[in-house]
Amino acid sequence: MKITQAIRNIRKALLLQQGEFADLIGVSKASICNYESGLRRPRLPIIRKILELAKHHKIKVSPEDFLN
Repeated sequence: MKITQAIRNIRKALLLQQGEFADLIGVSKASICNYESGLRRPRLPIIRKILELAKHHKIKVSPEDFLN
């Protein structure tokens, strides 16, 4: 799975809109849109926040998905 799909899957599993998800991890809605569309790649601190959020909500995700 690509990082774009992994981020989208986590957000959708949380039943959140892009803006709501952005607020949770401390970025803009535009950033989430860019991450999910593949225009930009999140920096490591943001990836950590996303993975921590997924872990907290028991959403199964592989950290390797964030390496490609």
